[in-house]
Amino acid sequence: MKNETRIVIADDHPLMRQGLRQVIEIEPYLKVVGEAGNGNEALAMIEELKPDAAILDVDMPHQDGFQVARALLAKAFPAARFANQIKPR
Repeated sequence: MKNETRIVIADDHPLMRQGLRQVIEIEPYLKVVGEAGNGNEALAMIEELKPDAAILDVDMPHQDGFQVARALLAKAFPAARFANQIKPR
């Protein structure tokens, strides 16, 4: 699809990633292009796949979502948008 939005999901819980993917892909113009289970995987995957958006968990092993976003911003990563999942405490 030409005008699709490509998304990477990063969360250390596989069930959360699966649920997000199912909800996101209900929309025909949204496509999950990758899933990462920790911050290091997320950073590498985002740099490689260059998605339009990334959904980053704020509490992941190795690097949290904020650290991943900061690393991408420090590298002047092109116009990706970042959303952080807020987990209740």
